[in-house]
Amino acid sequence: MTYLRIVVLSLLTAVTSAAHAEESTAITQLPQLDTKPVVEVSTPAMPEAAKGAPIKNFGVVVWKNPERGEKEGLVFRGGQPEGPEAYKFLGELGVKTIINLRTLRDTDQNLCAANGIECLDYSVIPVPGIKIHFHSNFKRAFAKAASEMEAGRKVFIYCQGGRHRTGALVSALTIRSVVCGKSYDKTELRNYMEKMLKDFGFYNLCGKALNSWANDIRGWAKNPEKNKWICE
Repeated sequence: MTYLRIVVLSLLTAVTSAAHAEESTAITQLPQLDTKPVVEVSTPAMPEAAKGAPIKNFGVVVWKNPERGEKEGLVFRGGQPEGPEAYKFLGELGVKTIINLRTLRDTDQNLCAANGIECLDYSVIPVPGIKIHFHSNFKRAFAKAASEMEAGRKVFIYCQGGRHRTGALVSALTIRSVVCGKSYDKTELRNYMEKMLKDFGFYNLCGKALNSWANDIRGWAKNPEKNKWICE
């Protein structure tokens, strides 16, 4: 009986540890925008200011190299920012634009104004069987984020959990930063995209309703030349 208890407790411990590992978020790195455009799948340390972020599923998805000093984040992602602490954190990181992809909850404009951030709301509704890049608000959000990137202004993108809608938008921005006007390794890009989606929980609770989104994103990475809107 004692031996049986030990075996059961060991199994429960293993399952708990695996579940905890599944929930943890790995922060991944994209290629620097002004260097050789080869996708790096390594996991860098977070910027000092970003450690202990008061935003769930927070991460850096596009980096930039300023003329002086260390590289820093250009595009950030995460779940819904909650309360003054979260907005203050984003303001201190230098975020100038917040893009909200949620449907039923707008960004807190008072907290945005208090931290010098432009906050924009784009309602993107997951529709089973419909590719996400056909959604007009998704395209509008992408165009805005792309213009902010090119201007060197820091952007934070979020939805409820920072997984599905956010994952789709930052995937398109990732491909744009790697592919447009550059040489790159297609296989490495596709592998990186799959890793990023997994690391930030795209497949958690995804279900059949978002299978079309996953296939859409894979298509962008596999044949970006057929998705000209990414580089326009």
